Amino acid sequence: MPYLVKAKDRSAAVTAPVRSDGSLPRACVIGAGSSGIAAAKALYLAGIPFDCFEQGGAIGGNWLFQNPNGRSACYETLEINTSCARMAFSDFPMPSTYPAYARHDQVQA
Repeated sequence: MPYLVKAKDRSAAVTAPVRSDGSLPRACVIGAGSSGIAAAKALYLAGIPFDCFEQGGAIGGNWLFQNPNGRSACYETLEINTSCARMAFSDFPMPSTYPAYARHDQVQA
């Protein structure tokens, strides 16, 4: 399945540090699941200093199977309910070797 964002329209992956603006107040991102990672990326690219806090033992939020924080509803056979193409970041697509609907361990990776 082709990606919904055409290759020519994808942002280049960030491979060099982005300088943060020390005159700005620090932001706080609560949770390092899908939304928290997206928020952290946006803040980073905007040069806004931030801290990201995750209650679980690793990043991944609801995609972390047997999350020790006891708040994840992830179960062993969980798969995404939307395609990898729709769930991927424009500059970080899911690997082409993944099935159309990735498993929880693939999403969390």
